[in-house]
Amino acid sequence: MSGPIASKRSTKNRYIQTIVQLCCQQCDLFLTPEKDLTTNCSPEALKNFIEQFYHHVSLDFIELNIRQKGIEALVERTLKAWQLLQHRSVGQDTTLVMAGDHTQTILMALNKDGPFLVDTLTLCLKTHGYHPHVIIHPVFTIARDQGGYLKKLLDHKSQDKKLKTSAESLIYVTIPQPLDAAQQQILQIDLQNAFRQVVLVAADFQPMRAIVQTVLEHYQHLANKEASSVIQFLEWLNNNHFVYLGYRYCPFENKAGGAVAYGLCRDPAFLTEIQANRVPVCDFQIGGDSGSKQSLLRLLKHSKVSGIHRDLRLESMQILQFDKQGQTRGYHEFFGIYSRHFFTHPPLQIPVLKDRLLKVLDAFGLSPDWHDGRVILDILNSIPVDEILYFSAKDLLDLSQKLFEYPNHLHVFSRFDSFHRSVTLLIYVPSARYHSEVIQNLRNVVSGFLGGKLIRHYLLIDDFYFVRLGVVVLLPEKFLFKPLDLVGLESQLNELSWSWSEQFVQLLGNEEGRDCFPLDYQHAFTPQQALKDWQDCCKISQDRSLVLQMMPLTSGLAFKIFHKDSPLTLSQLMPIFDG
Repeated sequence: MSGPIASKRSTKNRYIQTIVQLCCQQCDLFLTPEKDLTTNCSPEALKNFIEQFYHHVSLDFIELNIRQKGIEALVERTLKAWQLLQHRSVGQDTTLVMAGDHTQTILMALNKDGPFLVDTLTLCLKTHGYHPHVIIHPVFTIARDQGGYLKKLLDHKSQDKKLKTSAESLIYVTIPQPLDAAQQQILQIDLQNAFRQVVLVAADFQPMRAIVQTVLEHYQHLANKEASSVIQFLEWLNNNHFVYLGYRYCPFENKAGGAVAYGLCRDPAFLTEIQANRVPVCDFQIGGDSGSKQSLLRLLKHSKVSGIHRDLRLESMQILQFDKQGQTRGYHEFFGIYSRHFFTHPPLQIPVLKDRLLKVLDAFGLSPDWHDGRVILDILNSIPVDEILYFSAKDLLDLSQKLFEYPNHLHVFSRFDSFHRSVTLLIYVPSARYHSEVIQNLRNVVSGFLGGKLIRHYLLIDDFYFVRLGVVVLLPEKFLFKPLDLVGLESQLNELSWSWSEQFVQLLGNEEGRDCFPLDYQHAFTPQQALKDWQDCCKISQDRSLVLQMMPLTSGLAFKIFHKDSPLTLSQLMPIFDG
């Protein structure tokens, strides 16, 4: 292989060789001899580690660090990572090390390899207001002795059947700010707890999926339409559309040994927090009235936010259990979050949701083969998938009708949680009126209008003719169980979403002056002021080549001078004012 790629690879290899040589010279300064670790400082062992450590690191990153800190700092960090790898206590899930200087903090975490580790670490940092600058995440194949000390580090290609090996994850993170001892201690405690929960989830993930399969087999014997809907929906969710984080079985009669728990439900702290906030913020059911124990399936959205994988509100599924005689004995409850595939899947291809949406289409009296029917289907497919579950049929019909009838207007739709403590707003902005500044302004106006705290927002952009902005606002007490002035809010947002040129064209009543005013003018004056200036410009004629506009200010006067064809220079203007 030749060319730029081969050249970069060669340069990177030279840097790695230099790092290996410098690490070998300093290795004895870093490895404290609780046992003889000199064999692990051999050039071969260090070279193997460093090549794997920097395998997915770009040449640009290495060169940038050398320019900023010098190669000595890079060597020091490499040796600290190597030192961390030397020992992992038997039975200990996570080994954490934190260090830093006056500009940054370095965090290293050594775990048995598994899912969600990097995501969960990043979420924990985000919760504390820290944003990682660099994340390096190599996975090593390691053999350890009975005391947990490194026996051998294998490379990716080699195998040694005589050794008992395991995959271990080393996460190296730089935070671009210094943390004092107290901040480090708090962060370490929270990270240890987060990684402990990840271990519970990873260990029980497949058993939880297996329980869903068992439930499906039992429901095959229930010969009714509702059971069929439950089966189809659970099968779809179980196909990588739901991330299982916890499970428990809840018998209706408290019998000894009746309770079963997996994943997060093995953590007493998690169950205590769930129990303290038992009433869900959203509730969707199949086969029962709201609040009924006899619903075959209840989908609940909780106020608690997941600390694993993604920072979404926890979802739970309660599935009724029957014995062989058809009597209800309890329910299975699964906790988790919807996967990314869930949110990108067309709603009309999802069991249960498809039935709800087709009922909306039927209410319009349209066939899906007609043009208007296809437009309605596009509208229904544009609704965020998890919101379809919790919007009522009436709300879905209202949303579809407004978007269908007024495709050039901005629209706002709302959904309160069960306690009226927060409101979810879906804001549909015509694509032609979308730009990043408008979205930022919309978020600010929404939180200001409601007087609440913006706790979550997301943006959906695709080939649909509306951009969708989802906003969740925690409401102040004055709004508890009171209707919102959505008409007033929608009016404000509509006005705000128009660009400067569009507002001016609306005031003018025609397209004639759309491109007359440059950007620096638009930043300095409002469309209303521009209308007055446009009217003054229209007064210029062959007999009147100059129009003067005087504006009083608190500290004096300001003048606007309009001249036909060409601008006036300062030397031409000064005699006018001197006179």
